[in-house]
Amino acid sequence: MLAKKMVTKEVALILKDTFIEVMKNNDGELVEMRTDLKDTVLLFLKLNRKHAPATIISTLKSASSRRIKNLVEGVERGNGVYGTAYWGSGYDIFSDFSIKGIYGEDLGPPFKTI
Repeated sequence: MLAKKMVTKEVALILKDTFIEVMKNNDGELVEMRTDLKDTVLLFLKLNRKHAPATIISTLKSASSRRIKNLVEGVERGNGVYGTAYWGSGYDIFSDFSIKGIYGEDLGPPFKTI
């Protein structure tokens, strides 16, 4: 078993496949995924406005925790991924990867694109 909530390359690739599938099923797209290979995954999503962002985030959380619960000890359903959804008109792509986190930290390195 892996350490609790540890995101390894193997786990990141499984998550990415899951996120791609979920977004495709919701008329959206996973634009980019980044991780610090510790405990954080950043998702840059293309959303269709006919689907509520909060619903998509919830679906991503459920699907991801189902896929990795046997790999990561202590991850419970619904706690696999955390994210913030923004509502806009049409499709929105948030592609400014130099954004600051909620505490003002730089979300560039050590985050790696997967």
